Amino acid sequence: AIFERTDQMFSGIIESLGRVEAANFDAGKLMLQVATGFPDLTLGESVAINGTCLTVVEFDAQGLAAFYASAETLARTNMGALRQGGLVNLERAVSLSTRLSGHLVQGHVDGLAKLHSITPEAGAYKIELLLPPHLAKYCVEKGSIALDGFHHFFYRIFLSYKLLTDGCGQ
Repeated sequence: AIFERTDQMFSGIIESLGRVEAANFDAGKLMLQVATGFPDLTLGESVAINGTCLTVVEFDAQGLAAFYASAETLARTNMGALRQGGLVNLERAVSLSTRLSGHLVQGHVDGLAKLHSITPEAGAYKIELLLPPHLAKYCVEKGSIALDGFHHFFYRIFLSYKLLTDGCGQ
């Protein structure tokens, strides 16, 4: 059975990289197979793939796992661009005993940002993003955002909805 979990949280700190073994599109949905390297997955477990919370629908002891992405997920994320052989950021859901190195993020994607530029600046990177107004209104100076599962902090926001993050958080 395919189902969605809405009670999982993530830290926004990437745990590892996985390799896309298969990305099969059918009738507006995606069945994704990823070599996660997690040998102890369980059916129904939540894993953030590029920051998007997906549910394990099949797995094996070597960590090869299958995930289902609905048409809604494909419309709001970059999941539709994934191809066999590509690398993805992976993070398992946190638990009450998990050390939080980042912040709590939901893994529920509300939309897409467009990368405008990346510029080295004072030992970090200034990342300029373009966000649609319906999302930008939720961003505040010194706040944070997760991009492809990476947690970032805002240090400046422009009223034109160009948002800058400092590249901190990994």
